[in-house]
Order: sequence, then structure tokens, then C-alpha cells
Amino acid sequence: MIALLHIAAIVLSAIPANARDVAIQTNLLHWATTTPNAGIDVSLSDRFSLAMSFGYNNFNFPNRYNSSGRPANPKLHHWVVIPEARMWLRRAFDGTYLGLHLLGGRYNAGGINFPKFLRTHRYEGYALGAGVSFGHEWKIADDWRLGASVGAGWMYLNYNKYECEACGKRESHRARNIAAVTKASLSISYLIPTRRSAIARSETQTAIQPYIPTVDVKEEMPEQENAPSVPAATPVSSALADDKKEVANDTLRLIIHYGVNSHEFSIDRLGQALDSLQDCKIQSVQIDGYASPEYTAPYNLLLSERRARGVAASLSLSLDIPASSISVTAHGDDWEGLAREAEAAGFGDVVGRILRNSIDPEARKQALRSLKIYRILLDKVYPLLRRTEMTIIYNH
Repeated sequence: MIALLHIAAIVLSAIPANARDVAIQTNLLHWATTTPNAGIDVSLSDRFSLAMSFGYNNFNFPNRYNSSGRPANPKLHHWVVIPEARMWLRRAFDGTYLGLHLLGGRYNAGGINFPKFLRTHRYEGYALGAGVSFGHEWKIADDWRLGASVGAGWMYLNYNKYECEACGKRESHRARNIAAVTKASLSISYLIPTRRSAIARSETQTAIQPYIPTVDVKEEMPEQENAPSVPAATPVSSALADDKKEVANDTLRLIIHYGVNSHEFSIDRLGQALDSLQDCKIQSVQIDGYASPEYTAPYNLLLSERRARGVAASLSLSLDIPASSISVTAHGDDWEGLAREAEAAGFGDVVGRILRNSIDPEARKQALRSLKIYRILLDKVYPLLRRTEMTIIYNH
């Protein structure tokens, strides 16, 4: 078991501290057996985590006499360590996970009414085991989770059996391999968000960035003197015309922001912006999807494509235009945007140095996670990179 703890320590030490999310937890089912316990769950990546739980019981229960008139000396002394590797189906600490776990511990129990075989005998020995588990965690507050899991597999029991609860005379020694329930928990967890502090608060929240309407103007076309008044909240540019009263194309640009790892989008959130286009002739639509550099490059490319295609599908239905007239581009990691926004936030030199020193996406991300300002980048800069940009060319 010491070797297992040592391996876990080596794995965790290889991950920069500011690249992890950490959850501390306790198992309510262990407390029900008067066993104090605690655990920790550390993210290894976006979908994998390593958990370790420990329980220790050294309490003697109130004494009683057994059927033979001897003191029963009831106790459930034991300690147990359970390391577990978890693969989350969605994201670490969110939803369902599948696990592989080991267990090890010692026990000295007898004189209690449940289970039945402990009423008249005392068992002292050790246990080793391994199994697979299935679990789920529910968000109950910003940084609090309620979890439940169950596991089954193999267990090796090596023990001495004593003929009565309080006696020291050994009756037998056995070693057994059995199939058993190897893990059961109903846990309360507190999430310490050291890697992405907005994970619980920004989840699936979509925001529209303030925009500045722009107009494509040809130099030979003077601006119309009496252009119609456009309210500031309406992202539609003024109509332009030349001396022949030909209508020029106008350009509408919108930026939609997303929460961490989210591609959810509701066309209703664009509101008045699209209502103003209902009577316009759409010439073309360009949609560009981007992702912040928190995940692997292939995953970010897929995420940015989902964002862009989700907007394209909704826009096609809302404006009644064929999907073939909408151009979609997925950009994945937005390194140019990171350099731009980091410069605006005052970190252009340190971030720019990392981007210049390496072109490998994963090396860049590892270097960024090691920065002391990484938390600030997560809070202030990365949210601006999780976006879809729409460019709509139209005329009246």
C-alpha cells in the first residue's frame, strides 16, 4: 500500500499545481459505520482524475455480554485506503464517471450484531482488492458536489478467526479470494478550482459581446447625408447609396461568447439584431469558431467547429436562408486572439515569449500553465477566446 501511495505522489508531482483542479470529499456511508474518513480527487486532464480516500476506525463500542455470558467487547477496528483512476464522460468533477480502483487495509472486528458472522466470532487480518466502479456527481452549489458510486470486483482476505468475540484463542486461519462489492459511497465534495476558476459559474452560459456595427464603404461612394437613424442597441449599419441610388452592401458583425467547454447556443439571445435583418437581402454569411487553449488541439478544433456549426444551423432557420450560403470555419486554438488579449491585459511580453519560443500547441499550453499569472489568464483573457464570430453581408 505504501508503494501505491508513492506512485500516486509521483503522478501528482509531475503535474504543475496550477494545472489541476482539486476536490476534497468525505464518504457519508463510512461515517454511518462510525468510521472517520477523507478523500482527495485531483484532475490529471480535462476528463481524467485520480482519487484517493482513507478511512480509520479505532473505536470500541459500549460493552455487552454474549449468549455465553462473556463480555462481547464489540469493535469494528480497521483502516482502508482506496486509490481510484476515474474517466469522466463529460468533464472532471461533472456528471458520470467510470473508475478502476484498488483497496487495501487491516481489520480487527467482532462482537457486533451486523453482519451476523461477527456476533459470535472475532476476525483479525488484512484485505486487498481491485474492481471497476460507476459513479455520478451532482452540482448542489457553486463549488459543492453530491456524489454516489458503487464498485465490484475481486477481494483477497487473509485472516485469523477467533472462537469468541473477546477471547484470544485462535480457531482457524484462512486466506480467500472472493467476488464482492469492493466500493460504495455517498459523498460530499468541495471543489477547489485551481485550474479554471469559472468552471461552475460559466458553465453553459452564453453571452453576446458588445459590438461596433461596421460598414464596408467604397471610396467612390459618399456617405448619404440623411442616413436613417439607427438606435445604438440595434447592430445594423446605415444604408449607403451612390449618385445612382444603388444600394451598397452593409456588414453586420457579432461575437458570441461561451462558457468553459460549452457550445450551447440559443438564437433567441441575438434578439433585435436578427429582427432587423428580416426584411433585408442576405448576400453571404461567414461564421468563424474559436476555442481557448485549455484542451488538446484536436478537441479544441472539434469544439470550435461545434460552436460555429451550431450558430450556422440556427441562423439558417432564423433568417430563412440556405445553409449552402453560410461559410463555416473552425479555427481551434485561438493563439492570435490570446496574444492580442494578453497584450491588452498587460501580459503581452510574457505570453508573447511563450508563443514565439514554440509552435507546438501542447508545449505552449504546458508553459502557460506554469505561469504565476495563469489564474488571471483563465479569469480575464480565456473567456474572450471562447467565441464565434459572425459576419453577415446584406442590403436593404
